[in-house]
Amino acid sequence: MTELIPGHTFNLRPVVAYPHLFDANTKKVIPLSEAKPAKGENRIPEHEVLDTITLAVEAGIVPSESWVSFLFGTVEAFESFMEELEEYDEQFRIADRWWFALYKLANVIDEEGFISSQEIADKLRERAEETGQL
Repeated sequence: MTELIPGHTFNLRPVVAYPHLFDANTKKVIPLSEAKPAKGENRIPEHEVLDTITLAVEAGIVPSESWVSFLFGTVEAFESFMEELEEYDEQFRIADRWWFALYKLANVIDEEGFISSQEIADKLRERAEETGQL
């Protein structure tokens, strides 16, 4: 008899409100350029930034024409994160909720050309340029 692969229930990856980046009670974002890493960390990990972007977009508090400064504070902080994002999928996967939040920021029509983390970073830069943020 053939052994069956056990059934399972799919659970979404949780999105966390990191207090050094997002206040869940007030829905206030601390821009990346102003944020301090969590105690014991020397940098803010990409997944914390992606969770913060996701929570802010899902809360409907991100301005469409100034999201770079709202989320990142400075163009330098934005570019630094985009450089990290470009290579993110070489080790990790962009979770569905992150992808949808980034999709909303980039204001793309469909997922074509918005799959790899390099493509996502490119589209985010393109949208930031189109809206005069870069």
